[in-house]
Amino acid sequence: MDLERKELIDKMNAVYAEVQKKYSNITPLLGTIAEIIESAIDKNFSSYGRWDGSSSSVDLFSGGNSRWKPLAKSTIKDYKRRGINPLKRTLDRSANMRDSVNVTPYGKDQISIKMTSPYGAAHNFGFQGKVSVVQHLRKTKAGKEYEVKAHTREMDVPASPFLTLTDDDIIEIIEEIESQLF
Repeated sequence: MDLERKELIDKMNAVYAEVQKKYSNITPLLGTIAEIIESAIDKNFSSYGRWDGSSSSVDLFSGGNSRWKPLAKSTIKDYKRRGINPLKRTLDRSANMRDSVNVTPYGKDQISIKMTSPYGAAHNFGFQGKVSVVQHLRKTKAGKEYEVKAHTREMDVPASPFLTLTDDDIIEIIEEIESQLF
């Protein structure tokens, strides 16, 4: 994390501590901050990523302006074979991943970010390793079904962080918190 980003986060934490001292109930402020975070996540999906490009530092504060890696040629070929629009990114095809993220105030002084998608962490942080594929039926374009036996498969999913805030997002949060102090 660069120094400017660290200074922004330190400032955000400092003004947040001030507002906590001043008010006993900051739930409305937490709701507004949660909305800012939700908006940032929406922007991450619509622009196919706004992170710092370093997969070793994927966290809420690793935002920047790099895009997610392009789809692999094999993925594009598979999408075409299955009739899926290859221009729509994996995380954006159905909006299910975005819809699985919920940002809400939690208690008196926290914000909770929850994700119900079982694949969310793999997409946000990246994943390399073996996965088990259960036995299932697959359809061909001609409509014929055939059985795929259970097996393991090697996966390499590049990080496509969507749970990140950019410097501008953090500045917006700071400004919102400071508006409560004056």
